[in-house]
Amino acid sequence: LRQRGGRAFLGRLSFMELLQSRNFRLYWFTNALFFMGSQVQVATRQWLVLSLTTSRSLLGLAGFLQGIVIVFLSPTGGVLADRLPKRNILMYTRAMVFVVASVMATLVLTDHIQLSFVLIEALVVGGVMALSQPATQSFVYDLVGREKLGAAIAFNSTGTSMASLL
Repeated sequence: LRQRGGRAFLGRLSFMELLQSRNFRLYWFTNALFFMGSQVQVATRQWLVLSLTTSRSLLGLAGFLQGIVIVFLSPTGGVLADRLPKRNILMYTRAMVFVVASVMATLVLTDHIQLSFVLIEALVVGGVMALSQPATQSFVYDLVGREKLGAAIAFNSTGTSMASLL
């Protein structure tokens, strides 16, 4: 809070002030790319399920599998984020998502894709997301500190929302 004209008000950090931090700028950019890729992966999974089978129930099952793993493994992700370097968690989990996407792309391109592979992919990606999300959320504090935290969280959320929208 700053004093202005006898009244306290919340100081506003501009977009440019946050981006002056090289580490936050890189984090924000890679986070936006990661969430954009995640949305593409979800849409691709849905398309694969519908192209392999016309079952709406199986389409729902694929989404449910990813979601249920996230619900149950997120507390473990929080413990990991508290005990391990968040940067390492983010690097390894994002690399794992890349590997899974590469395997799925190879299976599709070689025409070896099966519904069971798509469902396993949903489970694996759900587990990786559950382990990475707590580190993703709390890493912002490590980058900008307490003073800029509110603005950085808002800006980071805007970036991930825009990536999802795209």
